[in-house]
Amino acid sequence: SSSIKSRIAIWKFTTLMIKDNPLLGSGIGTYKYNSLRYQARFLEQGQNRSIYPYVFATKTHNEYLQLWAELGIVGLGIFIWLIISYFNYGLRFIKRVKNRYKQGIIIGLMGAVVAVLIDSIFGFPLHLPATIVLFWLGLALTIVTIKSEVGAEEVNTSKKDSNQISRFKPLLYIIIILLTIFLCVTVSRPFIARTYWYYGNKEVEENKDVNKAIKMYEEALKWDPYLGEVYYQIGKTLQNRRLYSVALEYFEKAEKYVDHPDLPQDLASLYLKNELFDKAAIKYKQAISYQKNEKSMLPLYNQLGSIYFRQKNYKQAEIAFKNALKIDLNFLNSHYGLASVYLQQNRSEEALQELQKVIELAPDSQLAKNALELIQKIAQEKLKSQPTETNNP
Repeated sequence: SSSIKSRIAIWKFTTLMIKDNPLLGSGIGTYKYNSLRYQARFLEQGQNRSIYPYVFATKTHNEYLQLWAELGIVGLGIFIWLIISYFNYGLRFIKRVKNRYKQGIIIGLMGAVVAVLIDSIFGFPLHLPATIVLFWLGLALTIVTIKSEVGAEEVNTSKKDSNQISRFKPLLYIIIILLTIFLCVTVSRPFIARTYWYYGNKEVEENKDVNKAIKMYEEALKWDPYLGEVYYQIGKTLQNRRLYSVALEYFEKAEKYVDHPDLPQDLASLYLKNELFDKAAIKYKQAISYQKNEKSMLPLYNQLGSIYFRQKNYKQAEIAFKNALKIDLNFLNSHYGLASVYLQQNRSEEALQELQKVIELAPDSQLAKNALELIQKIAQEKLKSQPTETNNP
């Protein structure tokens, strides 16, 4: 049941992506960089957060929806056209050829392609190396088998064409060799980068050698400067060592290449340390929308309320503190924060109620002592504001 609900949720927020870029999509391979943001939008609608589970989806579990989201209706249309052409070509051959052995081979290959296409409705076989290789191999073998049945006339024509092509063979060989070298280097770079990343993690986990780990991470980025997870890893390591300014630089670089679920909160806390309140508020709101459940939103709402309070944006601060109390009516800090907001707006009666709640929830806490002092201060101000009685002669 949970797995089905997860897939339904993924399909539904993928449709939000499609609505934003229906024609050309967001770009090939960009789904995992957009999924958290669109999931947040989806979970904020109605009762979706209580109905559907939180998932960190890097795949859509439906290849057709993912093709549409990344490449738009144009890319999906090209893929569907290719598949229709393939089956049209194969079925025409089966009807025409009399060789049952060849018919059997084509039917088997087409059946394998159908299996992958059906699996693509509920999974992501076209993103699995073993499956994708077999899928395209099945298409290629079908075409090769059909082409082996061409008539003598076509063969003679192809021989003439091949004689003309043979003149350019040396040039073609050079181009093929250069392309092979280029592809080998291009494909190997991300692999080498991830190898350095792996050994950097091993240094942290086993040897506790953070400096050596950071060198490994930096080496990984030389091979693949778009590996956002490594920027995040370096930023997190530096943050743990309290090198906040440098950590912030790496987190901001990571944000360009990866949508990590913990990144908004990490950025928000560092913006807050640097008193960049506007940026901190934006990131705290994003971090709230990325949380798995309401319980983990609670301290973030409270922190957001405190930021708005420091900015003297009392209306937004009130909303943030109230959102925290909707999750947990006994959350002490939000009651105290809400009381402070009411006092700044001269709403003393509402402030008194919140302060009394603080004392009731934690009578021995420092916040309760502060609340008691504020209550006494409010009482004194009320006495001062009352008109003094005078005796008329």
